[in-house]
Amino acid sequence: MKKLLISMLILALVCCFGLAGCGSSGSEDAQSEESAVTEEVESQEAEAEEVAEEAAEDVEEVQQEESKAAASAAQTEKKASTTQKTASTTQKTQKTQSQTQKAQQPAQEQAASTDKKTGTKADAESYTGKSLSDYTSQYGQPDSSSYSSSCLGDGQDGEHHYNGYTVYTYKDENGEEKIQGVE
Repeated sequence: MKKLLISMLILALVCCFGLAGCGSSGSEDAQSEESAVTEEVESQEAEAEEVAEEAAEDVEEVQQEESKAAASAAQTEKKASTTQKTASTTQKTQKTQSQTQKAQQPAQEQAASTDKKTGTKADAESYTGKSLSDYTSQYGQPDSSSYSSSCLGDGQDGEHHYNGYTVYTYKDENGEEKIQGVE
């Protein structure tokens, strides 16, 4: 398109100077022909400017479209990346939940088995003189416990309330706690 325009301009200039170089015969025909060529060159120059402006606008529009397309592609890529990250996080969460459930099952089974080993007053009496920790490892922790200073020595007297009976202990200064009696 530009080559055609440039060629037309050169042709018009050659014609103008060619006519001027032939000499002036003084005839009106030559002058009118020269003015017609000049007008034609001017109109072609105006058309060329319009075409150049339109081409520049077209180039600008194409650049804007390319820019929009690049931005859209970047957003799409970002959304795809976010989707992948979300899927990965979801998989990790599901795996963690599965592991947590597996870990909780033995604890629940142990709690269920602990519930089955409910101690009785007779069981506690059979541990008199033995360590409280031995009894609690076999029959579970008491519902409540309390301690007070002991009149037997420097240690503490303990009361451990189970369902239906109370276990009395003495905890010496070393922290060893032995069952003294059951009521």
